[in-house]
Parts: sequence; C-alpha cells; structure tokens
Amino acid sequence: MTEVAEARAELGLIQRRKLGLTLANVLQTAAKLKKDGKLSDDEDVATGQIAAAMALKNPSAYAEAALDWAKILEWIQKVLPIILQLISIFGG
Repeated sequence: MTEVAEARAELGLIQRRKLGLTLANVLQTAAKLKKDGKLSDDEDVATGQIAAAMALKNPSAYAEAALDWAKILEWIQKVLPIILQLISIFGG
C-alpha cells in the first residue's frame, strides 16, 4: 500500500478530488472498460485508457490548461496494479 500513499503525495488530494481521481472512481472506470473488452493488458496503454475515460466523465475539470498530465498518468499507473487485482478478485 505504500505505492498508493506515494502516488497520493505526488498529486494533491484536492486536485485528485476535483478531477474525480479516487481509487473508487478509477476502479469503477477500469472495471467498466474491462467488462466492455476495452481495457488493454498492457499497463501503459491501460493507464492512458483510464485517464481518457476519466477525462470524458468530467471534461470541465480536465480542460484546465495547468493540468500536469504526467502526474495524473503517474498516479493512475501506480494504483493500477491494485485496481487490476481488485477487478480479478471481484470479477469487475
């Protein structure tokens, strides 16, 4: 779980909330993509797919020009192994 704590520290809580980047939302988004057969097995590709899907859910928050997409992608990539494990356990 230290990876999650590190990822949280790198992207501020307020910014993550504003963007809808919570573990629950990322899990829900990844599970839907997986169920629809749209989630890649390649974690780098899956990270981008999840980020794009999250941006589509809340376009006004993601339209902000000052967003650091590298930090967003890094955060998703750090929590992705946990998310994928939860999906495999609970059959999301």
